[in-house]
Amino acid sequence: MKRNSGADIARGIGIILVVIGHFYAGDWINYIFSFHMPLFFFLSGYLTNEEAPYLRFLGRRAKSSLIPYTALFIISLALENVRLFYLKNAIDPFLTLRAFALSGGYLNDIPLNNFPLWYLPHYFVASAVFFAIVKLSKGRDWISALSAAILIAISVPVQELVPGRPALHINALPASVTFMLIGHLWKKYEPEGIKKAAPYLALPALVAGYAISNFVGWAHVAHVVSPLYYLAAACSIFGVLSISERLDSPVLGFIGRNTVVFYGLHMFVFTHVVPASGLPPVLGFFAGMAALAIPAGARALIKSSR
Repeated sequence: MKRNSGADIARGIGIILVVIGHFYAGDWINYIFSFHMPLFFFLSGYLTNEEAPYLRFLGRRAKSSLIPYTALFIISLALENVRLFYLKNAIDPFLTLRAFALSGGYLNDIPLNNFPLWYLPHYFVASAVFFAIVKLSKGRDWISALSAAILIAISVPVQELVPGRPALHINALPASVTFMLIGHLWKKYEPEGIKKAAPYLALPALVAGYAISNFVGWAHVAHVVSPLYYLAAACSIFGVLSISERLDSPVLGFIGRNTVVFYGLHMFVFTHVVPASGLPPVLGFFAGMAALAIPAGARALIKSSR
């Protein structure tokens, strides 16, 4: 299937926002956190082919999430332990296996320095739930819409019951599955008038997302404080997609196609490599992204040679 270049560019924008959100301060960081992860979940649902057999779908999602998770976990563990000279005496097998199997906050119990890896196993679990709903809803999309409404309604109670960073970051499941469902339904039912007017609605949508997120306050997929959070994120996602679909950016497209590399290694690069360079923040950001482009380029070459 032909790649969606607009989706690649949107992913590229998304991962840039992830890096900025993790390493740069400012009042607008709250805004970035309001939608940068929902954007990835939305795109996943948007690009899903509902005709795929369930087990084949799960196999593909395992290949795109659990295999990279395993590789990046090992790489991160090796890099951090070598950096700390811990290889001989500080790797606790039990804590390491527990962190790998459960992810979430358990990733912080070992010398890994890559907590964002929680997303990959969580993405697999969310995908399994999302696609089960899609299969159940075939020909009856009202089931998907009702499921999304129920998940929105239970988000706050679930996260109050299971706060923090539990195993598989399971408290983010209502939000992640909801955004997948919204993306899937949006692809099928986006009004033609909205599609045509998207270039003119992009900026108002981003402004609306910013305004609503400021009203809601600090919130993210694992900390939904109000149903309005979903409206804020949806407005911002629509704005980003409206811009992405009309951009022609090979750089953003490259980043988007190799999101797993930029996402999986940005913690190490921006925690250790960039600070060691002594560069000011703006130059440090570009230097860090350039450093991440090296393994991303290697990955792209390996894939193209197959």
